[in-house]
Amino acid sequence: MIVLYLENALKEKLKHASNLVHDVIHDAILEGATKRLRPVLMTAFTSILGLLPMLVTNGVGAEVQKPLAIVVVGGLITSITATLIVIPVFFSMLREKTLKKELLISEDL
Repeated sequence: MIVLYLENALKEKLKHASNLVHDVIHDAILEGATKRLRPVLMTAFTSILGLLPMLVTNGVGAEVQKPLAIVVVGGLITSITATLIVIPVFFSMLREKTLKKELLISEDL
């Protein structure tokens, strides 16, 4: 989903820019990731808050609930990191690699 936001932001920036440069890619990534920031954080933090009672309880069944809650919260934190940091970084790397290839091809012509 984040890739679509990044791709749409890049297309929008390219409409107003004459060519694809590092700054245009960087601005598009910031814009696309910012649009997706609130929904990602709200969803993850709501789930984490819902699991909080499972994490802090010491009653009957806690020995089963705590490990499950720890794994799910860890997965949510990992998905937040992947969605908001890792995927935009890889998107930037791929787009800049594409930019370099296009520049090399255009120089050869």
